[in-house]
Amino acid sequence: MSHDDLAVHQVNIGPVEPGDLTPTQARVRSEFKQRPETMTAGSVEELHECWTNSSGALGRFGEGSSRAACPPMMGTGTLPRIGSKPYRLAMSDGAARGTKRLRAVQIGVALLLLIVIFSVVKRFVIDMPNLAAGTLPEDEFDHRYVQQPWLAYLHLTPGVLYLLGAPLQLSYRFRSRHYTFHRRLGRVLVGAAMISGVFALIFGSLFSYGGLPEASAAVVFGLWFLTCLVLAVRAIRRDDIVHHRRWMIRAFAIGIGIGTARIWLALFGMAGLDFASSFGPAFWISFSLHVVAAELWLRAFPNPPEFAHEAVDSTSTARRAAAEEPAG
Repeated sequence: MSHDDLAVHQVNIGPVEPGDLTPTQARVRSEFKQRPETMTAGSVEELHECWTNSSGALGRFGEGSSRAACPPMMGTGTLPRIGSKPYRLAMSDGAARGTKRLRAVQIGVALLLLIVIFSVVKRFVIDMPNLAAGTLPEDEFDHRYVQQPWLAYLHLTPGVLYLLGAPLQLSYRFRSRHYTFHRRLGRVLVGAAMISGVFALIFGSLFSYGGLPEASAAVVFGLWFLTCLVLAVRAIRRDDIVHHRRWMIRAFAIGIGIGTARIWLALFGMAGLDFASSFGPAFWISFSLHVVAAELWLRAFPNPPEFAHEAVDSTSTARRAAAEEPAG
């Protein structure tokens, strides 16, 4: 997004008592006052978000709004001119770092999806002939999938559907162009994820190959996965897209974690660890890492791109209207 497309957006505010500021607002106010040249992109975004959303409608500040709670830039009492030197210094660096992070995450997710797809296809290739013939596979690990096919495949099939569709749902480009389809697909994917999560709990806790360590990980992270989904649905029903996105990212991070678990299983195998004994550590390490990764991502990018784009649209519209207004 070019800085030339961003309009000046300044609003006067009244005095704000230090006690009225949140810790984040106080920190941003202090940083802008003391060293605007070294502001981080995250701090600039936090400030911009506060100003553009404080009235409850992006880019609109009515009487009695809460904009006075937002910190001004450099003690001026106004929102900084978007595109000014401090803003450009912070945002240009932040945008570049954000693009690199996003690309790295996209590549990582694609690789994990390939691992999951390969594992599921292999599962079908092994299980279907044995299910048709009424026999058990040679490998003991595969027995439970043939002995408990309903539990196994009511977890695997909707789970794969969810994992394949979730990246599309999390894509801003897709959402912005196909919002109606995004909502309809979202209902399908959440339902699939719920079914997969419930049967993952049952299958993983009762028929775990790695014993108690694997079963405990399946229960803990399975419950977290379902909790994230429920809170995501609850948020979007309140039209709270910020928290809806955050909970959906957390849920997807857990779901795709099974791909990372496969990597750890391979690493433990190369290290000489017994296959069954490696399941517990692989599950705990993988899903814990994904929980942490999701929180780090949300810390770096706490809000959906829609906020920035809608804020730009509103300020650009205001600027065009001011330019077209005849001089009095």
